[in-house]
Amino acid sequence: MRKLAALMCMALILLSCKKAEVEDFFYPESPDYHITEQSGFSVTLTGEELDPDLFFRTVAADDCFRHTARKILQLQPLVRGSYADRSDPDSGFFRFQGEIDPVIAPLTGDLVQEFQCSVTVYPFFSSAGEIVGLEEERTIVARGDRVTLLLFETIPEELPAYFFVGRRVTEQGRNLISIFGSGKIIQVVDDPGLEPNAGYDNSTLAQGLMMETRHEVNREDLIFLANMDLAARKRTTVQEEPVLPTPMTDEVMVKPRTREPVPVPTEMK
Repeated sequence: MRKLAALMCMALILLSCKKAEVEDFFYPESPDYHITEQSGFSVTLTGEELDPDLFFRTVAADDCFRHTARKILQLQPLVRGSYADRSDPDSGFFRFQGEIDPVIAPLTGDLVQEFQCSVTVYPFFSSAGEIVGLEEERTIVARGDRVTLLLFETIPEELPAYFFVGRRVTEQGRNLISIFGSGKIIQVVDDPGLEPNAGYDNSTLAQGLMMETRHEVNREDLIFLANMDLAARKRTTVQEEPVLPTPMTDEVMVKPRTREPVPVPTEMK
């Protein structure tokens, strides 16, 4: 009994230390830096689809985050975590505007829809989490692999939701977070208040899929839920590659020549 009590006390101490290590990278002040990028793109539907509207929305959401997150990852940004309240806590992490109204490509007959999107990452603790498990108990994972996430406080209302991956670093005596990867949440375990994970009162487990990463992903890397605005754009025509006219040759009229009949000598009598 004493051994069991001792083990429980040791586990609580370790969880408290682990939580303190994460919290050291979040400050009371509002974040002094957030990252926003925009991109425009089009989605093409070839062949028949049972629900074209759902197809365009689903593919566009992934494409929006993939294109825009890639721009953010190229910056290799450093952010400072913050305990401050988000200024727009009720706005959600994904907003869609506009109407799906694709145009028909003249030559192929494919349906084409254009989109404009914006992605922002705010380093708030309330929208952060931690990677607590890797696919098949690996030591590291990369693009296309699954990870288990611990969401500290906020749970996305709709799925898929998207996130950035960051690693805790110390630069010039300051605790910062280096953003180096991206992914999407594909499942949320609806069981808030899980105590055995990291000592957070409102924590929730989720399953994520890595989309892009500049290097390997480890346990204890942090994640930040991304804010994404996606708008459908309407166009009247689809620009096709110009078709060059077939070169024409000059038409030559040939008139047959008539030959004069050759005189035949008359027979001598």
